[in-house]
Amino acid sequence: MSEVAKLALEQYNRLVNEPIDAVYTWVDDADPAWAARKRDVLASLGADADELHASSTSASRFKNRDELRYSLRSLERYAPFVRNVYLVTDQQVPHWLDERRVKVIDHRDIFLWPEHLPTFNSRAIECHLHRIEGLSERFLYLNDDVLLCGATAPTDYFDEQGRAIVHLDSREVVWDQGHHAYDRPVHVAMRNTSALLEANGYDRIVHRIDHVPYALNRSELKALSKRFQSETHECSSHRFRDPRDIKLTSGLFQYVGLASNTAVESTGPGSNYIKLGNRHSALISVLKKLVKHHISRSTRGVKYFSANDAGRLPNSLLLDFAIRAYFLTAYPNRSRYEKH
Repeated sequence: MSEVAKLALEQYNRLVNEPIDAVYTWVDDADPAWAARKRDVLASLGADADELHASSTSASRFKNRDELRYSLRSLERYAPFVRNVYLVTDQQVPHWLDERRVKVIDHRDIFLWPEHLPTFNSRAIECHLHRIEGLSERFLYLNDDVLLCGATAPTDYFDEQGRAIVHLDSREVVWDQGHHAYDRPVHVAMRNTSALLEANGYDRIVHRIDHVPYALNRSELKALSKRFQSETHECSSHRFRDPRDIKLTSGLFQYVGLASNTAVESTGPGSNYIKLGNRHSALISVLKKLVKHHISRSTRGVKYFSANDAGRLPNSLLLDFAIRAYFLTAYPNRSRYEKH
């Protein structure tokens, strides 16, 4: 074996043997105490609340359809190499969760600026994930609506040099700010992130980051938070998604990494992002999307998917039933993360 091959093998073995943890963020919108905190914060904002986009505070943004339970089942089945699972919440624990196997982290345990709490802004929470005590250097960050649907290995997330693998979305960042549809927080935060990068000598962001488990490096997140402390502090202070937010874990980290060669672009298939639609969508269209996803799992080798309503759908018992029924069919077996 050549010296180059030996070195490559050593790097691969080191990557496979190094621990990789997983971090989830989660909220239970049915919790009366949490709902009261949300009402109080909204009331305290006064006229400033009128500046927020409607989707920032809508009930559907915080809707809990038990996605976390099934995402954990998918994680156990398709990413068995994960060492520890951390669940970041606001004084909440799912009733079915086995806390012996999942480490529950309260927002108060990680926020560098506790005066920013309580918060209902995932962008703000993401500014502090690297502060989880005991978290591995390399870790996966998942929203609870992201599920795995194919076998993965550490090398699906980090290359042989330990660099994070970045899945760029086929959708480009929207720069047309003249249309109300593009004033949504997801578009504004990416534009803000791009402006921050451009101001520091980086290229303008072209593509959004695909909605997959994000491969992240703890030390690099810490360095970015320190380098851009003013912007991180600003984002952290926003109790709801705000027009001044940035995207640390799904924008800044990836594009700085790609530019500095500490991250590498994926060449494989990304995620099936199933946008559940808008309030005019027929239930049948959602079912069609789920069937199409199920077929593409085997035909395209897709390993991730997300069923996301983007904070726009009204509560729908039929929609909830359809999604839960699909999850239960696709992931019927309890995971070790659940009480038995």
